[in-house]
Amino acid sequence: MRAAALMLLGLSAALPARADSNPMQPGTWELTRSGGMAANLIGRFCITAADIADSMSPVNGFLSREEKGGCAGWKIEWHGERAQYSGSCQLGGKPAQVSGRIVAAAGTYSDTQNVKKDGDTATSPILDIINGLRLGPCAN
Repeated sequence: MRAAALMLLGLSAALPARADSNPMQPGTWELTRSGGMAANLIGRFCITAADIADSMSPVNGFLSREEKGGCAGWKIEWHGERAQYSGSCQLGGKPAQVSGRIVAAAGTYSDTQNVKKDGDTATSPILDIINGLRLGPCAN
């Protein structure tokens, strides 16, 4: 019995703990914003492994690090290729509730965000949707 318990403990220590995290791969990504009548290009960015791992990075809820710095209770929870995020933020000098969902894979990214600013009666019916496509490795 004791030998079995020691073997089980040894096996569990040998297996790495894996928490769900953003599955995007580092590289050059092209991001576009849609919502309303047309999509527009945000830009092409070199997204690093550090960006992907950082909960304050725009690829973990599409707000800048500075905007997230004004959020209380910012959290993002990944479950496989899907995440939910939320926080009580200051956007444009007004308190706002931000929430959204992300679907990401090695080469694709989609973030649908809802923002409800103080004084608004409901969340805007036009969602802010950010889509991304990995184009390849970052240029040196």
